[in-house]
Amino acid sequence: MGFFLEFRVKKVLLVSLLLASVANAGVLIESEGVVVTEADFNKYVKHNLPEDQRAKYLSKKENVERTIENLMLLKFAATKAKQNGSLDQADLAWRTDYYRDGLLMNEDIKAFIAENVKEDAILKAAKEEYSANLDEHRTKQKVSVSHILIKSESEFGSVEAKAKEILSKVKRGEDFTKLAVEYSEDPSVARNSGNLGYFGKGAMVKEFEDAAFALKSEGDVSELVKTKFGYHILKLNGMQPERQLGFEEVQDKLTNAIRSKLQTQYRNEYIENLKSELKSQGVNIYTDSVNKLIIADE
Repeated sequence: MGFFLEFRVKKVLLVSLLLASVANAGVLIESEGVVVTEADFNKYVKHNLPEDQRAKYLSKKENVERTIENLMLLKFAATKAKQNGSLDQADLAWRTDYYRDGLLMNEDIKAFIAENVKEDAILKAAKEEYSANLDEHRTKQKVSVSHILIKSESEFGSVEAKAKEILSKVKRGEDFTKLAVEYSEDPSVARNSGNLGYFGKGAMVKEFEDAAFALKSEGDVSELVKTKFGYHILKLNGMQPERQLGFEEVQDKLTNAIRSKLQTQYRNEYIENLKSELKSQGVNIYTDSVNKLIIADE
């Protein structure tokens, strides 16, 4: 696999790679002075993989090897770039400072958010939102139906005559699924054998929806239903009544929304605080120099 078949690997830790920093981290891979260490690997994982995804990612050998390989490629490319002498060092230094400043600012913002956004407060707010808006946390009634669609004429005569003949077969007790596979002209029948699964109101055309929700018991079959697509025969497979969702069922959705809202709120507050602090300590704006940077519209 990649470099793991070509480079001289002195030490590759593929089992029990932990994220805890190791003061004297071992070398994972090297070539002509270009080295990737366990510390490099751990820092990459810490800053690039969400914490809840790390264990799964690190459980696969190919992910570990690919990450090490990518780090090696990055370091090797950087070494070559330094050696070719074509880089504008002053420009590179400015960009490095700019990215570093951005990282420092983001870390400060994260610390400010963490100081103000507490998980216990988020959970309390979620429970309050749930209790105050119970009607928003209800499932709508759904039905599951299978159908046979007839939209072209056949040896039975007209489209309607063909549909009536197939309906009579259904009423005589012939297998609905087999009839759907044999006669239905819905393109999806090849993959679902006529079973449309569960859907709520508003998902289907009105005539189809009205007929589906009018069926009362599992196994009930409709009369012919005409829509713009043709004639349908429906069979009820199951029903899911409207019900109140428990808090546990919506907890993640609510807490995620509240957390995101608070994070945005305190990020904006951090920026406003910065502006106020700058203003209070005094800012010199050199208008003439600023104006020279503005390009007039042609």
